[in-house]
Amino acid sequence: MIRTNAAESDFITRIFAYFRQSVIVFKSQSIYQVQFFDTVPFNYSQRELTGSLGSIGNKMPIEVGGDIFFLSPPGGFYRLTEVIQENITVLPVAISEPIQPVIEQINWAVTVLKGCSAVLDNYVLFGVALGVGSRACNAVLAYNTQSRQWESVPDTWQDPSFNFDALHVVNYAGVQRLFAIDYLNACVYLMYEGVNDELQSGIWGVPFKMETRGYVGQDPVSCKRSFRAK
Repeated sequence: MIRTNAAESDFITRIFAYFRQSVIVFKSQSIYQVQFFDTVPFNYSQRELTGSLGSIGNKMPIEVGGDIFFLSPPGGFYRLTEVIQENITVLPVAISEPIQPVIEQINWAVTVLKGCSAVLDNYVLFGVALGVGSRACNAVLAYNTQSRQWESVPDTWQDPSFNFDALHVVNYAGVQRLFAIDYLNACVYLMYEGVNDELQSGIWGVPFKMETRGYVGQDPVSCKRSFRAK
């Protein structure tokens, strides 16, 4: 048995295996690293990585390479490596700062229980609950780990009753694909497939909005608007 930060109102949300016989203990208001030693009797050491950030959701923290992404209210998403490096000097900056308007829409009470994540190719996909009336996750936030940019934030659905409780990446037809699971309605959805959303309530069009930089073309003093794309 080990104890971390005993006698304080700071409960454990997730214990994550790390490297070199250590684990990361995510708590509601802090993060610890526990290092184990091959000794008899059993021995270990621990250090506080940050006392200003915590992590929510036992399905939200996710490892990508040697890094772990986690969600900490009210700031948003952080990377563990930046928390460790910045621990002694200044507070780390949330990687979700560019999408702060979306972070402010998160229903924290629901996301604490239902928030989830998955890795597919070079994307980290976070399932969150947006809006005060949400009962489970109803949006996906996609982060490109190569460009370190947020893309398609948020992915939403036209059916207001669409919800999911977990994200899983499995081998489907020989290819790694993303699935969303709705426990209440016993539904499994193949994500990012086709040109329409086939939901339990019917077939819906995919809502989208695309933003791009302005193109001047042959006229250097004005930007062009494109009304059609393929």
